[in-house]
Amino acid sequence: MEVLKIAIAGIAGVLFAVQLKSIRPEYSTYISLATCVILFYYGVSRLSVIVDTLNSIQSYIKISDIYIAVLLKIIGITYIAEFSSALCKDAGYSAVAGQIEVFSKLVILAVSMPVLMALLETIDGLIG
Repeated sequence: MEVLKIAIAGIAGVLFAVQLKSIRPEYSTYISLATCVILFYYGVSRLSVIVDTLNSIQSYIKISDIYIAVLLKIIGITYIAEFSSALCKDAGYSAVAGQIEVFSKLVILAVSMPVLMALLETIDGLIG
């Protein structure tokens, strides 16, 4: 039912913004932004379920806390980058949205480097 509530809130915000677009285009942008922030808040509030599930998985199999932290950082970076990129595209600034996407990919790559190095060291230990 949560998804239905979010979908209805999103559609209502978009319809309201479309109605205002012909009268006051700047208000349309503000309504769109406010709708996105509300939806972002509800999305972030669901992250606790993901963290709890990852902790449960970690109790079954021995995964280092570092890997869980990296995974959570990557999820956060992806969510924030997608959110901000969509807002920029909606406002008509697709070039800025593209730069946000490129930067977020580079940050994800940088954050995941310790995991890649650990994997390479494990492979080297098995081969050598």
